[in-house]
Amino acid sequence: MSDFTCIALPVRQPAATFYVGAVAASDLGSICRPLTKPVDTGVFGRETSTPVVLNDEQLDALVHSLESRSFRVRSMDLLSEERIEPYQRFLDEKRAVQIAEYIKLPSALLPNSIILAVNVSLDESDVVQTGPDGTVKIRLPRSANSAVILDGQHRVASFEYLEKAMREQMEVVVAFLVGVPFYQQAEIFAIINGKQKPVNKSIIFDLFGYAPISSVKDEKLYEGLMAVSRFCSHVARILNQFEDSPWSGQIKMRGPGDVGVISQAAVAEYLSALVEPKTLTKRTKVLPVLYQFFRNSDAPGCASLVILYLAAIRSAQPAAWADRGSLLWKNNGVAVMLRLLHDLILLLGGATEFMDSIPKVQAFWAKAPRERLLHPPKTGGGGVQNELYEIFRAQFFTPAEQSKIEQRKIVTTEHLLQIRGLVR
Repeated sequence: MSDFTCIALPVRQPAATFYVGAVAASDLGSICRPLTKPVDTGVFGRETSTPVVLNDEQLDALVHSLESRSFRVRSMDLLSEERIEPYQRFLDEKRAVQIAEYIKLPSALLPNSIILAVNVSLDESDVVQTGPDGTVKIRLPRSANSAVILDGQHRVASFEYLEKAMREQMEVVVAFLVGVPFYQQAEIFAIINGKQKPVNKSIIFDLFGYAPISSVKDEKLYEGLMAVSRFCSHVARILNQFEDSPWSGQIKMRGPGDVGVISQAAVAEYLSALVEPKTLTKRTKVLPVLYQFFRNSDAPGCASLVILYLAAIRSAQPAAWADRGSLLWKNNGVAVMLRLLHDLILLLGGATEFMDSIPKVQAFWAKAPRERLLHPPKTGGGGVQNELYEIFRAQFFTPAEQSKIEQRKIVTTEHLLQIRGLVR
């Protein structure tokens, strides 16, 4: 099946540039889905969600509340509230049918735009394409995971109740947000849906991957919600501005139209998995091996480690580094590089030991599969990233080294429990 494309108009605003296009109603269902917790966890083995940082008291309260009876009661109450007063996450079929019946009227008009946030794993250079004449096109794979609906879920659902001919003839206005990190999507969603009536913050936490605790602590939790993402954004800024950084001037700090190759959104999203404090469960595959930098508010220190890592990759793979079309300059590549950074830090004994072992890191990257580096996949997402990661991992590490990584996980887990990077 061919990709979806449409002519788009760039709209430049202080925070970012977004794109507006006319899209056939019949096309929308093939490129987007409602905003829910992602099921495609990617190479970091976790849902893409807004990282959260709490002080010790708040963290203990949150972790212990997850196992408490009051939490379960509160959760059931919230779910009941959402069904009584339909919220964006839960589709009200009756409302969708009513919109469809309205659309069938000769006088029907839907002038307000549907807002889609393009999946951060898709590279902006592939999504936003500018022709020789200056014409801008949006190109997306025909997949429900290509974008999420930040506003307009019921309008999109209503099109399914229309005849095929009407869906193909009817166009709607769509605003595409490209390169917007997940935590900013959360803020946009909350603003859109909170204008007329405030959104229950506990429901927002649940929607974006965080369970509510109690109404008393909701405000403090909300205030800390963006801290890790902001820390990672500061690291990305250093990586982009420091002249000796291999990514100097190569990160799009303000989205499409900005100078750069890779997106700040991808850097912040994937780096946050190595930074954010989290609850230890049987499903925890990726440890916050860089938590110490966040704990000490040491963005320069974290950036220094990443700069040394990137320098090792550049030295080991000069041809791929020089080729801006290679995997190393794609969002999929950023995800794979940072997951391999996790494994290398564990193998070498920690962040400090890693920084003292850059020649070894360079030797590992010299083993990277050349074909995969120079001919990256056109699509993105967790499945693609997982496949790439497993291929690189098999090339990098011997069975004995893979076993050592697993052993180091046990030691590192105990250390992180002591310093609050992990909690039980």
